Amino acid sequence: MSELASIDIELNEKLNPLNFIEGCTNSNWSFNNSQELVYLPLGDDGMFDWKCINSKGWQTIEHEIRQKELSNETIGLVMIDTSSNSGGELLLWSGYDSLSLSLSINAKKTEKGIDFEYYATKLKSTLESVGASISKIEYELR
Repeated sequence: MSELASIDIELNEKLNPLNFIEGCTNSNWSFNNSQELVYLPLGDDGMFDWKCINSKGWQTIEHEIRQKELSNETIGLVMIDTSSNSGGELLLWSGYDSLSLSLSINAKKTEKGIDFEYYATKLKSTLESVGASISKIEYELR
């Protein structure tokens, strides 16, 4: 049985989703997973029915993110840390004042298990780069 690990972050203010996504790419995160972009489509309504498109389809995803923001829908993207080739599903929860990263792709580990601090440090840095501040951060391992 594999471990399910995630990082949950609450913010002190609302996040601009596209600014945060740009901050992620500037912080060596990639949304290109094996030549595919994986995301939650517009109108997903909490079903988490992930959709894959060719990596050249970023404009489609950007358009859907803008529409999802107008509808206050949860935004989801698969995100990979290019330094460690690990990552998982990023969720920007509706309201955009909290996010989660499920560490489902090649989770970076230490001798003690999942290296939550590695991801937390990267996410904190990315959030700070777009002017966001963290009120709470939690790690979950199931």
